[in-house]
Amino acid sequence: MLEISNAKVDVGSVIATKFDGQAQGGGALSAVAATKSPIIFIGTGEHIGDLEVFKMVAFISDMKELFPSGKKKKTILPRILQQMNGTSGLSLLMRQFQQGGEPGKLFGGDQ
Repeated sequence: MLEISNAKVDVGSVIATKFDGQAQGGGALSAVAATKSPIIFIGTGEHIGDLEVFKMVAFISDMKELFPSGKKKKTILPRILQQMNGTSGLSLLMRQFQQGGEPGKLFGGDQ
């Protein structure tokens, strides 16, 4: 569906209006991959005033559900932070998920 839409319309950026579950997050990553466009806003509620500027580093840092309970919070490795500009950070994360890798491998600290 996104490939068809992108062929007919030039897409410069993505607004993710729902990001509270794995399916919704996967849809946003698919939109980024299909359009080669960055996410610029993220919806945090049900109203237009609930749109916030998307800050990738803060978003990735807050993905606590990637870690089993009881494990200490990890910090993002500097080399990963350097790759997180435009769509490259989300593309890197999406590739990691598609290849069946463990998301925790992106982060430093004890595994």
